[in-house]
Amino acid sequence: MKSNPYSNKMHKKLFALAIVFLLVIACDTGENREVSLPDDTFEEIPDIPIVGFEANLEVATTLNISIPANSNIERTSVLVNEDELLTTTNKTFSFDLNPFDYPTGQNTLSLVFSDAEGNESRQTETFEVNKLLVSIAAPLVADSQQVYFSVNTMDGELLSFASVNRKLEIVKLYADDDFTPQPIIVTSYVLRPEAIYRATINSIANIEPGTDLVKHQEAGGIPTENTYEAGSDNVFFVDVTNITSEILAKSLLAAAYGHIGSSFPLEQQTTGFETRLQFRSGINPTIENAFIYTSNSFLDPSGDKIGIEDYEYLFLETLPNSSISFQQFEKPTETRTINIPNTAVSYFVDTFGYLSEESFRNNKYHFIYDQKGIENINNTMQIPLIDKFEIVRNQVLLTLNDSRTLTVSTLGLKDIAPLDWTATRSGNTVEMSGDFDKFTLTLVLDNNPDISMRWLYTEKYQENYSMPFESFEFPEEFTSYASSQNLNISNINADSIFFVEQFDSSEPLEYEELLFNIFNYTHLGDVYILRNSLYRNTINRLERL
Repeated sequence: MKSNPYSNKMHKKLFALAIVFLLVIACDTGENREVSLPDDTFEEIPDIPIVGFEANLEVATTLNISIPANSNIERTSVLVNEDELLTTTNKTFSFDLNPFDYPTGQNTLSLVFSDAEGNESRQTETFEVNKLLVSIAAPLVADSQQVYFSVNTMDGELLSFASVNRKLEIVKLYADDDFTPQPIIVTSYVLRPEAIYRATINSIANIEPGTDLVKHQEAGGIPTENTYEAGSDNVFFVDVTNITSEILAKSLLAAAYGHIGSSFPLEQQTTGFETRLQFRSGINPTIENAFIYTSNSFLDPSGDKIGIEDYEYLFLETLPNSSISFQQFEKPTETRTINIPNTAVSYFVDTFGYLSEESFRNNKYHFIYDQKGIENINNTMQIPLIDKFEIVRNQVLLTLNDSRTLTVSTLGLKDIAPLDWTATRSGNTVEMSGDFDKFTLTLVLDNNPDISMRWLYTEKYQENYSMPFESFEFPEEFTSYASSQNLNISNINADSIFFVEQFDSSEPLEYEELLFNIFNYTHLGDVYILRNSLYRNTINRLERL
């Protein structure tokens, strides 16, 4: 009988399948069984750098992630304390960590990477949270004086307090976990038990939490422990001979960034008067680029004055080892007429010179001219022109006929136009008008003729402002000191004299950049400051203080 080829093939196929089945069963019970399920983790991969990450988080910080382009990572999740912050498929991305979003103390940051098959790998870092309110450098004070700092809400609630332990210390103040981020008031207290002003308080309002005020202090020329170098004065002497008059011999002045020199002894010789200039230069071992000129700064206010016609100067790149003759001094080649408002009844003027643009940027100034206490003016002033200086800043303080004062500091020698700013007080409210950047309220305690306190309070531009003094919560350390010094701070609004200063800069700068430019205006362009008494009838009382 002839066999069926199709049937034979089927028998062979079934036999082969049976053999395969038996082999599978045998492998499943053996020691070298291979698991066919996919792995749930990546093969070991190196940590991905988290650019910007620090172990201590005090301020809002942007972190950057960059995953290699050839990586098999398809998705990344960012978790903080196991709560998802974001998930992204981008290989390069950034995210922010804000300390006010997390509890004080140790927290965890995790990056969870996933591939196309859902396999995951985790990278975890720990960081410490402290909620920084502000960092600020303490002022330089005498050893007998104490400095405190506090932070308050804009409503006056006390949030934080710190005592200063060393001169120019950089102080950091922190918030508790229950603080809701909002603008704050930063206040310094300088306690002077030996002075009439037993306390000077300086408050800066409307500061955002986490602000580093130190960088703005240093940019404004205020020394900090990062920049200040303590040291004894280096003293140098230069004799000036052949001076034509006694008043000129008494008038010589040299003042610049890093040194000051003024007339010391005085003798009359057969060839004229002779004086000795004593230079002090701080820690600098030498004095370079000394500019000496005739000035009214140290003359008797009730005596004769140096006029523009008497002005003479001498520029010395290095101080000589021997004396110099007044005959080496020069007169300016010309003078510039500056117009001032006809409402001015007197003015003071100080003119600063900078040898170069670099000197200007670094505030390396020279005093080159001054006139003080000028009265019966004809609405103009004369300024000498000195070609040694590439940049000149002219600062004029005007006393106006309504008892207000106007300070104008201009780059270059410019006419001064009157301002139409106003400020009046009605109860607890100050109403202001004008185009200005910020204002400072000054309070002087007036309930004791021999003991007082001064409080300066700076705020951003506002037309109507409710004074915060009575709602302000002082730290207990200050209230105890005030009580020991007989400072009555229980009814400040009723027992005080108030002034307001409105400030404007021609440069469009941020509020924080305008706060600390006390010693220089190198970044502010033209500056205008109008000072107005909010209690006219107490001006004489203040002058006695």
